Amino acid sequence: YWITHNEISNQANQAEINGFSDFLVWTNSGLKFDAETTVSERQAAMYQAAHNELVASARAVRIGHEINPDFQIGAMLNVGSLYPASTKPADQLAVQKARQQRDWFSDVHILGAYPNEMEKLFERTGWRSDVTDQDFIDLASGTVDY
Repeated sequence: YWITHNEISNQANQAEINGFSDFLVWTNSGLKFDAETTVSERQAAMYQAAHNELVASARAVRIGHEINPDFQIGAMLNVGSLYPASTKPADQLAVQKARQQRDWFSDVHILGAYPNEMEKLFERTGWRSDVTDQDFIDLASGTVDY
């Protein structure tokens, strides 16, 4: 049994740092930003790093199965509970958006493709800019076993 990346969904972890929400360097591929880096630039870097890691995972799964078809290769996700602050619609929506930001990693690992809402987000923002057709082939052909 193998796991390619530990808790890859932690990429999206954020915390309030110096007055605004920032990614946590210890769970976010080691990405570190200076004060001049905009929130949008930080988001773009996180999503690009996550994409690169997902492609690397898919390639590792494919190569692992070529080495030994009996290998079981899986994903490790951090699926923490999120609860709204109240029953107010705004709080419910905030939790739904937070879940969308974290939970899409499993779709890519298991289904080999990004969920529609993430594709739409990337189209709107351009946050995932350095991708190739081969990346999508690799994602589709390197889905995890568990």
